[in-house]
Amino acid sequence: MKKKLLIYGAGSFARQMRFYFDSDSDYEVVHFVVDDCYYSADRFDGLAVLRFEEIVESCPPQDYDMFVAIGYKNMGLRSSMFQRAISGGYFLASYISSSAVIASNAKIGKNNVFFPQVVIEPFAEIKDNNIFWSNTTICHDVKIGSHCFFAVNSIIGGESEVGDTCFIGFNSVVREMLKIGSNTFLAAASYINKNSDGSAMYMGVPAKKHLT
Repeated sequence: MKKKLLIYGAGSFARQMRFYFDSDSDYEVVHFVVDDCYYSADRFDGLAVLRFEEIVESCPPQDYDMFVAIGYKNMGLRSSMFQRAISGGYFLASYISSSAVIASNAKIGKNNVFFPQVVIEPFAEIKDNNIFWSNTTICHDVKIGSHCFFAVNSIIGGESEVGDTCFIGFNSVVREMLKIGSNTFLAAASYINKNSDGSAMYMGVPAKKHLT
């Protein structure tokens, strides 16, 4: 029997994650969950939508796990919802595609997503609440913080460190042995070959800091 999963969120990413969990994991998604201020309909994608404020009684943490399904467009909200779910006592599940390759000695936190063809090499350390889209490669000995997004075909070179709440765009590359500060935004098709300051945007080949 599959384990019961609550998906925290009710948007397009939540619907996509329901498909992946139902078709390629040990979980069955049974309900979507939203905060009271976002409650607008009692059903989404064929399932009941519950208010977060009410679920501890109806879906207690000892019987249900949870997954926070907010995408890259609101990474700050994704982080706060993760903390709220943890405070509610829920175990936060990760999704690992059956076609992803995860080294047996990689350290993986909670509420991470590893889409098809993702490669996580040996000795990588990944904290919580990150999304690795298809064909991303995280090379050996890389350390990644929490609440980051890695778009399709991202590559992080060996022994690099990526801080919290970073965005790595489509087809972008981080050279080996770099430090990428928290809240770094690396634009699509960029190559960064120097350490990045935090809370900044970089773009180009080689990537340069973009002044806004």
